[in-house]
Amino acid sequence: MNPRQFHFLLPGPAETVSGGFLYDRRMIGALRRARLLASLITLPDCFPFPPPAVIAGARDALAALPAGSWLIVDGLALAPLYERIAALQDGRLHVVALIHHPLSDEGGLRAPERARLFESERRALAGTRHVIVTSATTARRLADFGVVAERIAVVPPGITRAVGTGALRRRKDDGAVRILSVGSLVPRKGQDVLVQALARVRGLPWQLTLVGPLRDRRFARRLRGFSRSLGVSARVHFAGPLPPLRLEQGYREADIFALASRMEGYGIALAEAMAHGLAILTTPAGAIPEVVPATAGVFVAPGAVKPLARALAVLIRDPDRRRRLRLGALKASAARRTWATAEADFIAALAGIAAA
Repeated sequence: MNPRQFHFLLPGPAETVSGGFLYDRRMIGALRRARLLASLITLPDCFPFPPPAVIAGARDALAALPAGSWLIVDGLALAPLYERIAALQDGRLHVVALIHHPLSDEGGLRAPERARLFESERRALAGTRHVIVTSATTARRLADFGVVAERIAVVPPGITRAVGTGALRRRKDDGAVRILSVGSLVPRKGQDVLVQALARVRGLPWQLTLVGPLRDRRFARRLRGFSRSLGVSARVHFAGPLPPLRLEQGYREADIFALASRMEGYGIALAEAMAHGLAILTTPAGAIPEVVPATAGVFVAPGAVKPLARALAVLIRDPDRRRRLRLGALKASAARRTWATAEADFIAALAGIAAA
């Protein structure tokens, strides 16, 4: 018998810069190489709040799928399209949801908006055949949405670089401790908290590089305003999204990787940073403790500016502390998990789902 094939619905261009889209690209590639990808449905980059025209286009694309098709839907599109998907359930589509983290857990949402997203996600997940998540934390969180553990497969991401790249690190001789933060400029990533904390230790020698796309332009403008009003704009570099080789250079030049996130469904950038031998300063939000062991990182509560400033001061002043965290980072299991392993686990999960 031929193995079952899967259609994949992607809520934006495949080259979109984010950890979620990186994961999706890797899994789409794995499906294609295994000859299990029936088609790729790519929608415009406007989720989770698509306009009516995009919803109508998605409806037409889904209606054109053959009866009995298996469809993988990225969670960014699942809730906004759940009514269109539900209309085609009834044996016509078998839906597998790919959830990086619930949309209603995204930062910067007003309470009514969060409640609406939660309810639409709950109803959408109820209609899926199975759910794949990127962390055990997200699997547990989905119990609040009524998804039982038996319907969930956990397939964590991998990393691009192998352990040991920390030995290739480059340093500049200006005496500054270089802090790197990688993530889309959105409230959930907490770059505003990081800049405010660094302003409290402006007397110490540091430079901050923020790498990531402007997914929320209003927040990005506010962040630049913060750095100017706090008097640290000359020391905060907004690098935008970087190509792989430039990002690799950034990891090699850094001393500390800081992510003051308010929520993470996994944290691929944290795993990459550990593989490059960086001391980690982060929060215990979401799945981060799954990725970063205590031997690799210092944890501060999300949104806590003063404690984050104190932790930054310790790491900036103490190279021995950074060295110990670096050794712990290189030994972390998340820093050793390759994309090849993640892709094989994803294919195996789908095989089990289709055979059930």
